[in-house]
Amino acid sequence: MKRYLALGILALLAVGGGCLNTTVVEPADDTTDDIDSSDLYFDEDVVDVVTADVYGKDLTMVERYPASVRSYYSSNDYETDVTYQTTDDMEAVRAYFNTALTAAGWSNSEEATDYMEYIKGDDANPEIMTVYFTSYDDQAIVEYELVYEPALTAEQLQELENEDADF
Repeated sequence: MKRYLALGILALLAVGGGCLNTTVVEPADDTTDDIDSSDLYFDEDVVDVVTADVYGKDLTMVERYPASVRSYYSSNDYETDVTYQTTDDMEAVRAYFNTALTAAGWSNSEEATDYMEYIKGDDANPEIMTVYFTSYDDQAIVEYELVYEPALTAEQLQELENEDADF
């Protein structure tokens, strides 16, 4: 056992011996890239701009923001997700939905810089409407996403309780 321990320590020193070396390696001065941080783009910094509505439907519980184009649609039993693009200011879009949802009987339950959440109905099993915001400043585009989650049916609630019981 001692032999294996000694061999293990020697192996670690041989492999990791450089960790004990305090020599500082300076970077080479022959770089030719003069990249400004403003020149760096990530996928989330750019959006494909759409000019006509893509396949899908608008939500019926709130009208879309005027002068916006549907860029994404998805729906299942648990939620409907519709995304739109506009060239208007994000604060104008935020104010529009705050007014429209409040007028339609929704209560603001949570708000942050990039989203607003509204609820309606039974507090234990409410309908939920969330509005997410993304601003693509370099493209002068604001994208807003409406995510509607209906109140769950008795069967859906039972399914969720069964799933929780399995854990």
